[in-house]
Amino acid sequence: MIYIKSIEIENFQSHEFTKIDFSSNLNVIVGPSDNGKSAIIRALKWVLFNEPKGTEFIRFGASYCRVSIVLSNGIKIIRERTKSKNLYKLIEGENETIYEGFGNDIPLEILEAHKIKKIQIDKDTNICLNISEQLEGPFLLSQPNSYKSKAIGRIVGLHIIDEAIKEINREISSIQFEKRNLKDDLDKLDKQIKDLEYIYDLEDLILKKETLIKKIQDKLDLLDKLKYYKELINQIDREIDYEESLVSELRKIEKIDLELLEVKVYNYTNSTKLLKNMKLLAKEIKNQKDILNNTSNLEHIEIKLKILENYLKKYIDIIDYYKKYKLIENEIENNRIIEIETKNVQEINNILVRLEKVISKYSALSDKYQQLNLCINSINKGNEYMKKFRYQEECQNKIVNIEKLYNVLINIITLKKDFDMIEKEFKAVEQNYKDCSQNIYNLTEEYKNILKNISVCPLCGSDIDELKIDKILESI
Repeated sequence: MIYIKSIEIENFQSHEFTKIDFSSNLNVIVGPSDNGKSAIIRALKWVLFNEPKGTEFIRFGASYCRVSIVLSNGIKIIRERTKSKNLYKLIEGENETIYEGFGNDIPLEILEAHKIKKIQIDKDTNICLNISEQLEGPFLLSQPNSYKSKAIGRIVGLHIIDEAIKEINREISSIQFEKRNLKDDLDKLDKQIKDLEYIYDLEDLILKKETLIKKIQDKLDLLDKLKYYKELINQIDREIDYEESLVSELRKIEKIDLELLEVKVYNYTNSTKLLKNMKLLAKEIKNQKDILNNTSNLEHIEIKLKILENYLKKYIDIIDYYKKYKLIENEIENNRIIEIETKNVQEINNILVRLEKVISKYSALSDKYQQLNLCINSINKGNEYMKKFRYQEECQNKIVNIEKLYNVLINIITLKKDFDMIEKEFKAVEQNYKDCSQNIYNLTEEYKNILKNISVCPLCGSDIDELKIDKILESI
């Protein structure tokens, strides 16, 4: 057992320096009045329990006070206070630990070192069984019966049962209050569920509306496709009109006699060659005349005459050719006129090429025209179907209302989940209440057995029998 071996007091109230050695048994401090006996008890409580507070106990004229105790196990505890410092020192062998900033509390290490604690009788009363004040009567004899009952109950551990009963009563009250709140919440949820029973019928309606919306969306997609095909058809119509205008222009070419044109071109080519030959022949005749005029040799005249005869024949031929030349010249003039009229032959060739492309396109357009008829039929059917949706705005409003109802349904489902969770918690609380009730019953029976064993009233200390025990239990 640990006990206080000695105490040293410095500058504490009337003590400038005092040292007292204690025995391991009961120690009593005696002496004349006003000689510092109570100050020794206060100094002892100050170092053990940090009481009293403040600095008024510092001896007048001193700047500090210090109280030291030495325990039987060699541990030394020092309590020191100045105007600016407030500390504990714990010395164990050669180790010294200083504690500051603990306020009104006591460092836990100090309490663990001396192991002297106050006993709590109730929430307002604490007593120290190790130290008695001056003029204090024997333990419990001068105290009222209620105080004695509490002290004895604390000694035998009845305060634990009292605290448990109080705690159980608080839990029961809390559980009952929570039970009432949960019941009110359940009633509200039941009422809300009844008010929203029609929501279950909305599920089928929502599915139907979703199907209807999907059909409408499909028809709108079909309508967009039909509009696209209609625009494509209009473009095809414009191309057809343009190609038909080209065909109309090409029909004028059929009036031209292509065979006659070839003959005239052939005659024009031959006439050009003859004209060139005639020019060469005229030049040769002129050269021969010059030769004749300059020739004086008769021997050569005969030769020249023969040559001239030949030339004459040629001249006659030339005359014939000249006539033909005139005819050819006329033909050439006519051919020039034809050439003027047919100067766009290259353009015609280009038109023929384009015409072949047009014919190819026309063949493709024929297939598209059949598709066009199918699209027109689909458009007509789509228009007939869209007439059924002329109240689309009203349907849209209904869809908005359905979405709102759907959100309400989601909220109801959430409330249902909360309801299930609350119901589960309620069952858990109810089971907890049953367990607490069983615990109360068990503790009551145990308390009853304890009272039977001690046969003493915990309140007044008088003897009790089983009848009084039952009355005590009823009053709890």
